[in-house]
Amino acid sequence: MTARRVVMALAAPVSAFAFSVLISSAVLVAVGTNPIDAWAEMLSFGMRLETLVETSNRATPLYLAGIAVAIGFRMNLFNIGVEGQYTIAALLAASAGAAMTLPAPLHILVIIIVAMLVGSLFWFGLSPQRDPAQFPSQNTALAPALSALDQATP
Repeated sequence: MTARRVVMALAAPVSAFAFSVLISSAVLVAVGTNPIDAWAEMLSFGMRLETLVETSNRATPLYLAGIAVAIGFRMNLFNIGVEGQYTIAALLAASAGAAMTLPAPLHILVIIIVAMLVGSLFWFGLSPQRDPAQFPSQNTALAPALSALDQATP
């Protein structure tokens, strides 16, 4: 890779970071807070073990959903309700896992299979994306609504 390509690849993220720090610092100064103290506090908070664990716990489902969407995009499938699909599959798989007692390897396998079945059945059975001809224009509006409904269900 040439030096020019490296500089061009790094220019956008570095300039976006610098711009966000500049604007945030200006807002902090405008409200009467020392920006260096604020940035130091944010950095120390972000490096605590509890914070890193919490961030990892909250980010993992989003990463997995992103991988699922990427795989779908490679197959020319458009799925914008993947977060709700993931949530309902995880909820029902956890319920199924709690309801049965099996040897550990078999128990894990059954939970994974239940999650896969629920996620795929939800997408194929309840999602409006299963037949775009049947739901031509409501496709992008109805899928997030179903996703929100899934997440609101206890």
